[in-house]
Amino acid sequence: MIEKGLHKQQRLARYALRVASAHDCPTCIQPLEQDRRFAAPAWQQWPFNVIHQGFLLQQQWWHNATTGVRGVSRHHENMVTFAGRQWLDMWSPSNFIWTNPEVLDAIRASGGANLWRGAMNFLEDARRLALDDAPAGVEGFEVGKDVAVTPGKVVFRNHLIELIRKRPPTTSSGLIRGLLPSTPLGVNGTWRCRTSVRCGRSGLRRGGPVASRRRGFAARAG
Repeated sequence: MIEKGLHKQQRLARYALRVASAHDCPTCIQPLEQDRRFAAPAWQQWPFNVIHQGFLLQQQWWHNATTGVRGVSRHHENMVTFAGRQWLDMWSPSNFIWTNPEVLDAIRASGGANLWRGAMNFLEDARRLALDDAPAGVEGFEVGKDVAVTPGKVVFRNHLIELIRKRPPTTSSGLIRGLLPSTPLGVNGTWRCRTSVRCGRSGLRRGGPVASRRRGFAARAG
């Protein structure tokens, strides 16, 4: 792995030298097909091209270091790979102002107003959280119209999860039930309305319908 690390450093150094003298220089590593963080043309300009190429090489090295390890089970390998990827993604250059050319372009275009708006949104969210108020934008969604409603009840709750048993409103809506007659459906927390607890406090869950929506329910427009 040390040899691979040194080889990647050499590749990055050669790439940095090439892009310093040529504008149309092929990259030394391509991101994964589903990774769109560096798709904007601004990422191909110096120094952001070198910055994001260095990050991708580092990401590839960690993937190689955590996969194919002798004596490690597939389950534990997947756990380490996943945790390592999450940790690396926190340090992506797209997450920081001074290493993200798209954010810098937005700052120049708005004269810094985007940072001010972001700071005001943060303070507003913090205020609502401190007062146990619903997030901004919730008032724009009407139960039964913009938010799906299914009769049901909470059958189990602990500090980590809340298990809801939902009841189909009609006997004819049995497409999923026909495919999965006796298999429970688990929904990841990121797909649930993050304000579901608040919705419950306002009465949407009490004695009847359970409101839910895909992630983004409480996203502020714009």
